[in-house]
Amino acid sequence: MNKGEIRRRVLEQVDWQPDQSASFKAKVDRLINRAYQQLSLEAPFLFFEEEARIITQADVSTASDNAKDVLAVNTDDLYVLERKYTSLDVSAGNTPQSWSTDGDWDGRMIEVERSDGQVLRRRIREIWQDSTLDVSLGVTTFYDRISIDHPWPNASDTGMSYRIFTDV
Repeated sequence: MNKGEIRRRVLEQVDWQPDQSASFKAKVDRLINRAYQQLSLEAPFLFFEEEARIITQADVSTASDNAKDVLAVNTDDLYVLERKYTSLDVSAGNTPQSWSTDGDWDGRMIEVERSDGQVLRRRIREIWQDSTLDVSLGVTTFYDRISIDHPWPNASDTGMSYRIFTDV
């Protein structure tokens, strides 16, 4: 039922046929809207309730075609997960997908699958990139690092796949 039909029924109910000017229709429409608002406050169960899931940031996960796009635990700090690759990987086109280091991902969640199949979920605190240069070889090693809210259970996990997402 649309608003025009409701307006017609209201006028039939009061048995009144005034001229149908624009200002009169606007007054009746305001009356109908107030009635809707009051009804929705007093009996919200009469209206359809739906949940909508809105994703504001795309998920990022391990690229299956890139062996460098896996995580390991930083052996010096159990609050840090990292992936590493070298300038040789970059020149060969074998770089993992880029991560946002500007703070956009701070507070997002990360699910990491360990080699035994166990999936651990942590909140990301910060993401940054470090690099070291091996002068003798002329190779730069890049480290993409993620600090997490709870320490990792061990310092030996490597080759772990991940999924970064925004929790509902």
